[in-house]
Amino acid sequence: MTFCRTIPVIGFAACSLVAGRLDAAENADNPDRPNIVFILIDDLGAHDLGITGSDYYETPNLDRLARNGMLFDQGYANAVVCSPARAAIYTGQYPARNKFTNVVIGENHDEPKLFDIGKFTERQLIQANAQHFDAKHLRVIPHEHTTFAEALRDEGYTTGFIGKWHCGYSREFHPDAHGWTHAAGFRKFHRGTTRHWGRHWQDILYNVPDMEDDDYLSDYLTDLAVRFIDEHHDNEPFMLTLSHYLVHTPLTPRPDLAEKYRQTSGEVQRNFRYAAMVEAVDESVGRVLEALEKHGVADNTMVVFTSDQGALSPRASSNLPLKGGKSFPYEGGVRIPFIITWPDRIAPESRSDERVMQIDLYPTFCEAAGVDLPENQHLDGVSLMPLLTGSGGLDERPLFWYYPHYTHAIGPYASVISEGWKLIRHFNDGDGGAYELYDLRFDPHEYKDLAGEKPGKVEELARLIEEHLNETEAYMPRPNPEYDPDKPSHKGLNFTKEMAESQRLQLQTEGTPR
Repeated sequence: MTFCRTIPVIGFAACSLVAGRLDAAENADNPDRPNIVFILIDDLGAHDLGITGSDYYETPNLDRLARNGMLFDQGYANAVVCSPARAAIYTGQYPARNKFTNVVIGENHDEPKLFDIGKFTERQLIQANAQHFDAKHLRVIPHEHTTFAEALRDEGYTTGFIGKWHCGYSREFHPDAHGWTHAAGFRKFHRGTTRHWGRHWQDILYNVPDMEDDDYLSDYLTDLAVRFIDEHHDNEPFMLTLSHYLVHTPLTPRPDLAEKYRQTSGEVQRNFRYAAMVEAVDESVGRVLEALEKHGVADNTMVVFTSDQGALSPRASSNLPLKGGKSFPYEGGVRIPFIITWPDRIAPESRSDERVMQIDLYPTFCEAAGVDLPENQHLDGVSLMPLLTGSGGLDERPLFWYYPHYTHAIGPYASVISEGWKLIRHFNDGDGGAYELYDLRFDPHEYKDLAGEKPGKVEELARLIEEHLNETEAYMPRPNPEYDPDKPSHKGLNFTKEMAESQRLQLQTEGTPR
């Protein structure tokens, strides 16, 4: 089986939306603008790299990437599930502001499959957005928003998108209609989770006509990424988004890597299938870096590596000592790997403990590229260039999360981190909700809930959350008229805390399931 074969050019389809692009002569006047390679992984935990603490997963390429630039020890995702986390990255806006707050399952924006209207009688609340079936922006990124790809494209960047999109299945809202002029490997429609092999993806993905039955999906997408760099390195600048479907379940690794890990384990992280998938990600990053080096453009290329949210725990990986995982409001759900390199501007071996968030990438890309921010679009993030270049720090600011829906783990909630304090507001526990309070300065793993001991701090942070929801005009959950009090909701504070604690205990005593 061949995992790194050369592919023909037909893997991409060019989009006609190229108005405003600078010509080659104008590009020549801006020789220092960096190329940008943005690599986004699905469900990779904060401690899933060797350099961030794993004693099991092997990530030599990612460890090298981190040593060559800046590693953020407190990098945060925008949301705890896929779609809103991604839409926030691309628009630079909090989910509460852009109203894209839940996972997309329907094949188009007219199918509100996750937007129930109180049919679950055990739920105290109707999740937000249920009354807004006609609002396209709940399941796609509307064209009223300018993505960072559009901002860069309109100033001369060649833009490519490869892999998972998950910001709407309607064809007119796909990445090649949102600023990426070359796009491939994104889904035509939703078909649940599927194994990471070619024969399961040929009919599901756009622009993969040469995909073979025995292609491992991440290897194939990396082939496309390398091809994009091969074709566009000499007409700089370019911006490439490589969005992997790994390491999302189902855990279906390449057999050669699975065999490597089958008889080994770490102290807590022990899932050999997941370990093999992490190494496949690392291989992909190594091949992309090799392509940049081969063409002599590595020094003037900003490479960003991160994940859309924390690892699924304990089913796939362990986020210990962080609490919780994907879909939880705790640090294990929102803390993610966050690496930025740019050899021409960022000193090697740089490390930052500043709290940064993925909404910061949009203004960072624009400042690095010398591109003006969109005039008619509010951006919630801030540029990280002062940190990256050592010219300054970031002003103290609160960070917000908002998930007004139900998942297998939680019910509607909002949370904030401000000056080291973290407050989680659960909307469906009693009149006005219930709270958890943690002092992350001394309790970064959220062992001790201080809400009962510090009502003044709860009130202060609750006011910040309320102001954020009002300022962003967030859609709010509302009482469920069909709620049956004899079937109390199990998706509130007590359930969430107990579930997270039971998972932590299981991981500490048994480790990640193999």
